Amino acid sequence: MQVLARTGSPLEGGPSPTPCHRIPALACVGGRLVVVFDVRTSPLDLPGPNGMAVLTSDDLGATWTAPRWLRRPEGRWGCGDASLIALDDGSLLAWYVGSDGGSFWDDQRPGEGWTLWVARSLDGGRTWAHREVSEGLWPDDAGCLFASSGNGTQLDGGRLLQPVAVRRRGGQVRYVVMAISDDRGDSWRLGAPVEGCDETKVAQLPDGRVVLHSRATPSRLAAVSTDGGETFSSPSPDIPDPGCNGGFVSLPDGRLACTLVYPEGATTDSVVDLPDPTGGRGASSGPVWSERRNLVLRVGLPGAWGEPVVLDPGPAAYSVAAVVPDGRLAVAWEYGAYEGIRFALVSPPSPTAGLGDGVGVVGGAAGRAGAPG
Repeated sequence: MQVLARTGSPLEGGPSPTPCHRIPALACVGGRLVVVFDVRTSPLDLPGPNGMAVLTSDDLGATWTAPRWLRRPEGRWGCGDASLIALDDGSLLAWYVGSDGGSFWDDQRPGEGWTLWVARSLDGGRTWAHREVSEGLWPDDAGCLFASSGNGTQLDGGRLLQPVAVRRRGGQVRYVVMAISDDRGDSWRLGAPVEGCDETKVAQLPDGRVVLHSRATPSRLAAVSTDGGETFSSPSPDIPDPGCNGGFVSLPDGRLACTLVYPEGATTDSVVDLPDPTGGRGASSGPVWSERRNLVLRVGLPGAWGEPVVLDPGPAAYSVAAVVPDGRLAVAWEYGAYEGIRFALVSPPSPTAGLGDGVGVVGGAAGRAGAPG
């Protein structure tokens, strides 16, 4: 494994001489790996004068460019929580949020301290054109929202899906909704709410169905769409999860791959007291920080996952995965007590059984949704 960004390493024009590097986003576009991460004053979520840096690799992660800004902070205005979507025409989209003093935990209106953005790159992540999309993608019941960090997806038919986590006005109740584009990201609309979900990834099965995977505790939540992400089935508990954003992607052989922290299977007693990135604002609904350890890869289908393969036995948090042209998985994750961003290129375990006739989503009551950060 490699260290792509180490907390404390400065970036010229950054918010601090010793910034904290968090929240990896990852995509593979035209054979190029692109990683984006937050450059923060501390582990805390927005508001703050945070920015986003980008790294690229043209040799499957053997070497990387020096970090450069995707977007830097401007005064007290900051941005972060990027999600990348690689398009089949070679272009790349980056979703993110901006804050001019607003917090996800405060009720607000679009443009009043909290904004939603989509940037586009036509040159593999070297340069970006930024566009605010808050007004058209802010539900009437939303107190605040953000695009789930990591990556969205392009379906076989060309449709783009980006999960958006929404907190209802006046409380802490959350749901997820798909931002949908059928014109390569020129315009976006929202699908139907999926109740009880929070930070989410989506991936497509060979038969066209879309599977949603959301952080929750005590178990990750899974749901299925048969209409290209417009609507989803009621979420059901799946893999054990302490409530931490993970990776989720389709493999070329039709299976799905999930990366997540898995403390129940930890082979080490290494546990740290991680800082609360919400600054205490989301303490009543946040994850159990001491359980963010033992990052694993699991391959299969909801309700029928293979055994966990350990990627990092120590403390870990957010992760994201993408398939590279030779079928292997690129994985980026937060390691340690927010000590930085690691990267690895791994081969998925070989299939040991057929895919069967459908997704074996486990039934039962939904787990408690987590908090951003």
